[in-house]
Amino acid sequence: MSIFLMEHQLLIRNNLNNKSRIFFNTKAAKANIKLIASDIAQLIISNPYPGDLRLDSYRWITDTALYMDEIYNPHFMFLSYANLYHLVLNSPYDESNWNLHIEELFYQVGRFIDKTDYIPIILGSGGTYPIEGITDLSYLEGEANFNWPSSVYATVYNAGKKDLKYLEKDKAIQMVIPYERLKAMAEEPKEVLPDYFLIARRGYAFSKSNVPTSYSVNARDVEIPIIAPQPINRVSQVAKMAKSLLHRRKRVALIILEGVSSPDFRWTHHICSNTYSWFTYLPEELQYLTLCTGWDFPSYHIFYRFCSPKYSFNTFLNKLNLEGKTVGSKINIRSAAIGSRRNLTHLASGADIAIECGYSC
Repeated sequence: MSIFLMEHQLLIRNNLNNKSRIFFNTKAAKANIKLIASDIAQLIISNPYPGDLRLDSYRWITDTALYMDEIYNPHFMFLSYANLYHLVLNSPYDESNWNLHIEELFYQVGRFIDKTDYIPIILGSGGTYPIEGITDLSYLEGEANFNWPSSVYATVYNAGKKDLKYLEKDKAIQMVIPYERLKAMAEEPKEVLPDYFLIARRGYAFSKSNVPTSYSVNARDVEIPIIAPQPINRVSQVAKMAKSLLHRRKRVALIILEGVSSPDFRWTHHICSNTYSWFTYLPEELQYLTLCTGWDFPSYHIFYRFCSPKYSFNTFLNKLNLEGKTVGSKINIRSAAIGSRRNLTHLASGADIAIECGYSC
């Protein structure tokens, strides 16, 4: 087991099981965490994460969360069950045992709720769609950038005179957002905006022709299922509700079920908007951040910070200053996060202690 500083956070990595990482935010790092850090590290060594595509991964998340609740008693618990989304992206549907996975997912979420006294806010991130085609945009004169994790968005800089006509004829593209429309919404310096922002048609993705493709692609659901103690109309309202409940000394669990749409959701639920204007939030990108900060799309300054081809999405994430802005980083609460989505679990939650495994954006 090794301990070192990373991104101003204390990170414990299990050398025997490199699937698991434990992060402590600056609030926790200033406290006496030696005993609890040792307990958590020992738990991961003795009970390693099964793997993204394993059916018992859902139980691992729930068991780890219950153990965290017992030893740390957080006011705010953030749980990310990302395995189902990863499963359908990387397995043919008829080989994925989808029904077994969805039943086990909801059983394990229900087990956590039944065994604790948290007020749950449970959200399905939206579904997936079998991939029908890929376009690599190599026919453009301009510089196409599609390093967005989801592959359903792309940007074009230095567009040629005929590029718009080419884009409008491409059956893989649903919408071309021009510079003028971006300028009205983005609240960013004009010089960093692309000439075009592209949205793929449902079932299509942007990728280089020599890169292996997934079996499915994000469906970009404009409405997603949610269970909450009060009505939620938009995903950006979730953080405000969680903070309000915590202010009233309630314990709150924010639980994200990736790859789950309204038809997949096993319990009675409401739906909420998963969009800002023409932009749909996706779990691989800004949905996690919006849920935990309450920020909407313009607040991220995505074009200034990320859309240049020289930056990766993880570089963008690590440049964001989210301390004190997320639900889990509130000064007067204890918070914890457990999830099978790497990076976003600890960054978006801002939790004192975060255990993250598996799938990375």
